[in-house]
Amino acid sequence: MYESNIQLAQEKINEQLILADRLASLSQLSSGVSHEIRNPLASIMLFVDILADPNRFNRTDQELEILGEVKENVGKITDIITRMFDFSRPNSSNKLPSDINKLMEDILRLWTPKIQRAGIEIKLSLEADIPLIPETV
Repeated sequence: MYESNIQLAQEKINEQLILADRLASLSQLSSGVSHEIRNPLASIMLFVDILADPNRFNRTDQELEILGEVKENVGKITDIITRMFDFSRPNSSNKLPSDINKLMEDILRLWTPKIQRAGIEIKLSLEADIPLIPETV
């Protein structure tokens, strides 16, 4: 019975590792997409500023209003992309990737006295090739 619980725990950990890997991939994709979108937006903003420059062009009030709306909406998109990029970046607290095997050993070591007093025997069987949990999780 306890071995099946350990097996279930290991399966759950493996599922979480897969999810962590997917989240890390999504983070990298978000970072790349936000970078690729921000560059053209910066160009659009520059061109709008040039087109709205009264020293270069004689614009009507309606044209200036349209250019102002374009600039405002490009700013909104840039803010969204910036927030997406900030969200996709790893936490800056200098965390290192976590070794799940070490974590399981530490947990078992912490709980061993209580487990033994309860008359429970746990056999910890860890796989050697489990990847580290990425720091972005």
